[in-house]
Amino acid sequence: MLVNFLLVSCVIQLLRKRVKKSGWLFIILKSVNYDDVYKSIPTVFYMSRLHRQLKNKKEDLNPKMSKKKDKSIVPQSGWYSMVNWFVLLVTILPLLISKITIDPTITVRYLLLSIFMFLFGLNFFLKKTYLSISLTPLIKSVFYFGIGFAIWSFFSLFNSINPGAGYYETARNFLNIILLFVVMVITTNEEFKIIKIFKALLIVSLVNSFIGILQNYNIAFAQLPGNFKPYGLMANRNLFGSAQAFLLPFALYVLYKSSILWKYISIAAIIGIIVSLIISQTRSAWLAATSMLIVTFILIILLSKTNRKKWAIGYAVGLTSVVGLVFIILKTDTEESLSLSLKERAASIMQPNLISTGQSAENIRDRLKIWDKTYKLIKDNPIIGVGPSNWKLTVLKYGSKGMAWEGGIYVPDRPHNIYLQVISETGIPGAIFYFGMWILIAIIAVKVILNPQTEDKRILMILMISGLAAFASDNMFSFPNERIEHTLYITLMAGVILGSYINCFEKGKDKKQLPKRELLIIPFLIIVFNVFIGFKKYDFEKHMNLAKAYLDEGNSINVITETEAGKNTWVTVDPEGIPIEVYSSVAYKNMRNFNKALEEANLAKKYNPNSMMVLNNMGTIYTELGQYDKAIESYLQAQQLTPGSEAVLKNLAYNYYQVGNYINCIKTLEKVNIKNDKFLLNLLNEAQKKVTLK
Repeated sequence: MLVNFLLVSCVIQLLRKRVKKSGWLFIILKSVNYDDVYKSIPTVFYMSRLHRQLKNKKEDLNPKMSKKKDKSIVPQSGWYSMVNWFVLLVTILPLLISKITIDPTITVRYLLLSIFMFLFGLNFFLKKTYLSISLTPLIKSVFYFGIGFAIWSFFSLFNSINPGAGYYETARNFLNIILLFVVMVITTNEEFKIIKIFKALLIVSLVNSFIGILQNYNIAFAQLPGNFKPYGLMANRNLFGSAQAFLLPFALYVLYKSSILWKYISIAAIIGIIVSLIISQTRSAWLAATSMLIVTFILIILLSKTNRKKWAIGYAVGLTSVVGLVFIILKTDTEESLSLSLKERAASIMQPNLISTGQSAENIRDRLKIWDKTYKLIKDNPIIGVGPSNWKLTVLKYGSKGMAWEGGIYVPDRPHNIYLQVISETGIPGAIFYFGMWILIAIIAVKVILNPQTEDKRILMILMISGLAAFASDNMFSFPNERIEHTLYITLMAGVILGSYINCFEKGKDKKQLPKRELLIIPFLIIVFNVFIGFKKYDFEKHMNLAKAYLDEGNSINVITETEAGKNTWVTVDPEGIPIEVYSSVAYKNMRNFNKALEEANLAKKYNPNSMMVLNNMGTIYTELGQYDKAIESYLQAQQLTPGSEAVLKNLAYNYYQVGNYINCIKTLEKVNIKNDKFLLNLLNEAQKKVTLK
């Protein structure tokens, strides 16, 4: 301190001697009170030390200035920005598609998401950055409910027909909670950059709209795998519509907040979304988009004084544009098939009780029957449920008479109602956990809307909760949570809500350290398990597709090779509930190796005891072995599940004839059309003769 004092004194005296009296520096130095300077020396050097600390901290924040970084601070540029990582994810994932797997989108996108979460966790949580964040009781409750649902869904597997069918869904439940936490952390630390993610989603919506519109008019992209055009990159027309509807909140926020260029881009994206919704002919997506827009409009009119007029004008222009687009689409529909479908579906929404004919009416009646059977399933399994992904393996035992499944051509895959599916697969406790989590997220959004830091944040929260309203509406008639990209969009909305709440109500408070780094290994292992399941699922579907193709070619040896390569205990059935052992069983039967064929058939029956395909195949094996009584037993089980299946009825009639039950043979053949089947006509004539002789 004494040395510092002497140095300061010398510097001041030297400056006074060398500076001219007329100079401005002389005036300043002359006015200096040296006593005050000497007294302030400790303070000066304390401030200089503080300045050095701040400088070092600044260097730590900039990786170019210093190699040593404080791991408690998140650098927010380039690859050090969590938002930039997420932009990459939301840009690639919805565009990824594969012709190798059974479903072109689910497995590859799930695998990408799992790998992304692994790398993200490695980079930001386990390797480089350890974050602190305020977790209030309300925020904790959201994750308690989410984790509770994931754990309960795991326990539900103990009551399932086929636990292997539910491993994927259970693993995803845990992964979704981790994804929600990640989005919340990203929002908390880089909220000002979140709009970059929204802009990326804007580009995704434009790409999907472009592809879907060209598909609809048979111009291009018809070679992409999927059903019932237009399906874009979603492989399913209904899910194409709902995916576009879920992107509306992000597009509207970019339109509200961004620069002129991005406003034009967002307008183009919104037009593309509206056209996509119209041509998708998806009533659940229409309701989802309508719910989202209504909730947004009501909340802004009631709570945002500064934006009321602007949004009211925007809605008026938007509604006029929608009417114009519908008119143009109907006028360009030269075949009138789209026009007829749109009118029929619109009428089924406006006046459902008056619609008695047409495909839309048939779909509604089938859906009501499915819900009724699901209700019966819930009554029989109210607490534990039938296990994740086991609805499709269980519901057929409640019958299919008068339904699309009756003929055995179609198989039940989902109830087209997420609320009923969650209750049926995880029981009432599972539903309480699942829906409780979403209710809490909605409450948190309302709290931010009522007390936002800025008007921009209020609009953001209104759009995010409106997106959740769209999700809730779509859940009533569709299955959006099955798809990876849909789940990503909804989780993004929920995570933004949670992160904004923390920044709004907990900013400035002491942040509580997250659990010790060692405990983060638990979610990390969950992510690793999801990567493992993803690869197993991909491998299973790849080999099952190849086995199917070889079976169509009659190459039984290759069928067996592919089925053996695809078998694993982690994934046991395809998305429609068909075990891979069905194909190996048929291949062995074609090779006359009936013992091995029966062994594979029994394994397939273990995985799905309510499959007509499995039971019919077992019956044919018993028929080849001459065990007609056992064949009849298998066919009767198959008939109970699918009473309208002609294949089952024809096989059953033949076996009745073989055991001498001619009356039942005749009765069974009377249920099917055999006019063009000479073999069965002869069989019927012979059975009638036998009855007459008796």
